[in-house]
Amino acid sequence: MDIKDTSDEERDRKKAEKEARKLRKAQKEAAKREKNLELMKQTEKVEDQLQGDQEDDEDVVYGAPDDVAWTDKSAAMLEAEKMNKSGPDLSVCRFEHLMP
Repeated sequence: MDIKDTSDEERDRKKAEKEARKLRKAQKEAAKREKNLELMKQTEKVEDQLQGDQEDDEDVVYGAPDDVAWTDKSAAMLEAEKMNKSGPDLSVCRFEHLMP
């Protein structure tokens, strides 16, 4: 064998290896694109479902009616204050100096 024959064989082997790497890379990229496409389809399905759920919930209204005020006091406490007209009950207060 001649030196030139060896270098030609080595060059051909390297060329074949390079083509095999390119082929593997193309296969990986195709698989990745296919996977991304599937994920996009699933995302679109979920978004469509959420959109449908949001359309159904448009008629639901949360909150108090306009004629009811929002307070931290319960209705019973407010009623007791209306009946007493003297303010909040201080009998449960721990400060004796505030009691009459």
